[in-house]
Amino acid sequence: EKRERSIDPRIEKVISTIKSMAGTPLTAIELAQIAGLSESRLAHLFNEQTGIPIRRYILWVKLQKAIVEMINTNSLTEVAHASGFADSAHFTRTFRRMFGIVPSSLNIHP
Repeated sequence: EKRERSIDPRIEKVISTIKSMAGTPLTAIELAQIAGLSESRLAHLFNEQTGIPIRRYILWVKLQKAIVEMINTNSLTEVAHASGFADSAHFTRTFRRMFGIVPSSLNIHP
């Protein structure tokens, strides 16, 4: 019988912070302070607990926010800035790397 492991409360707190601050730059130092861990320990524990590196998770949350923002605006530049990306080119490159398509191909606004 496989038992589900519960997530460490420090990691839950970091996940909650990342979600609530999506679009706001968060440094590894800030997240480590929130968790009360060193940067390296946070990175290791986060990966161990969630199965993905913390940087990839932050990127995933930013891209989720961007998709929601795309519903509200036609401007990829506005979407990029609201989601914490430097510009629309950076957003498009990151989106394509993560999902294999460019954001404009989603046809959210037919």
